Amino acid sequence: MTELRRGRAQGYAIIDQELELGLCSIAVPLMNARGQVVAAINRGACRPRRGGRIGGALSSVA
Repeated sequence: MTELRRGRAQGYAIIDQELELGLCSIAVPLMNARGQVVAAINRGACRPRRGGRIGGALSSVA
């Protein structure tokens, strides 16, 4: 339940190899004009071969 609360507070959720080794993904809600969640979109990708979590990989690209 804590992960759900964190995702709501951040406005997105990150999965880092929790479902399958090497798989990372980010999911975001899509809201209507009233601010109600009507759908979600998820993008998965292979984890970078460099060490570290997703945040470390993203900061090295920036």
